[in-house]
This record gives sequence, structure tokens and C-alpha cells, in this order.
Amino acid sequence: MDDVAREFVTKARQAIAENVKQPEIFKRIRSYALYHYVAALEGRAVRASLEESLGAGYAEHRVAVETSAKVLRAAYAHCPEDDETPVRFSLHAYKEAEALIEYVAKLDTIEYAFELSEKGHFHIDVDTRNSRIKFQYADSKADKADPLQVACEVSDDRVRSFRKWCCRWRLDRPFGVLTPSPRPET
Repeated sequence: MDDVAREFVTKARQAIAENVKQPEIFKRIRSYALYHYVAALEGRAVRASLEESLGAGYAEHRVAVETSAKVLRAAYAHCPEDDETPVRFSLHAYKEAEALIEYVAKLDTIEYAFELSEKGHFHIDVDTRNSRIKFQYADSKADKADPLQVACEVSDDRVRSFRKWCCRWRLDRPFGVLTPSPRPET
């Protein structure tokens, strides 16, 4: 990848990461945002359970797991702290949470492709005129590589990162304030 393409990819990744902070739901108090996020996940699970396909439920579970790492981190970083206002259901906030879930689920797929390209599984083609990034298998062998092995490589990195983040913080109360926790002794 040449320098122009590398710069384009870097800017694209920064813009994507910045967009996770922008949703309206993060302008609400934290408990309100998290309540509606969980409600939207439940709504998706109920809709999936009504489908004939058994895979729909599994797919929604995966969306819940994959989006929660980003959404929870962003909610604690960007939502105003809780006050004493009781949380009440709002259809508008529910729809904001649904839109956030859709965005983060798509974002996760894109980030996965970037991570695989860093490991040499994908080649990135950049079309700067049309503002497009295209991922292609690096070679024919990568196409036939064990997808589970590739998924485990990337997933292990994500799990370690999330565990490291969790070890640095502790939840003081449900939907409450995250505070630095003492480092575990090793």
C-alpha cells in the first residue's frame, strides 16, 4: 500500500471511530442510554425468535456481544453522569439505540477486515476518487485458510483488550460510575 492509500485508510479509520461518539443516545444520561440500548437488544432478540430460522437468534446474540464492547465503553466515556431522574421508556430513545446497534454491528465487520489485513489475510485497495476501500484476499491460499483460526487470532486480541479495559475499571453501582480500580497483583 502506498503512502496516499495508507493516509486515506488512517483517516477513514479515525472518522469511523469518531462517529461512534456522535449518536444522540450518548447525549442522554448514562442509565437512560444503557436502559434503551438493552431494550433495543431485547427487541431484536424477540423479533429474531419469531423468525423460522434458528440462526437468527444466534446472529442477534452475536450482535449483542460484539456491539456491547464498543457501546458500553462509549456510554461510560461520553454520556453525562446519572442524576436522580427515574428512567422511563422513550420510543425515540429506543430508535436511537436501535440505530446505534446497526451502526456498531456494521463497524465491527469493517474493523474485523482491517485487523485481518494487518495480519496479511487481506489486501486493501483504495479508490480515493470515489472514497472507497476494498478488501481482497491477499492470495488464493488466504481464501482457503481456516476461517476459525483467523477468527480466533482476531478474537483473542479483542478479548485481551476488553479484559485489560475491564481490569482498569470497576462498576460502583448498576449503570453507575466507572472508577479506576486498583491493579490486580500479579
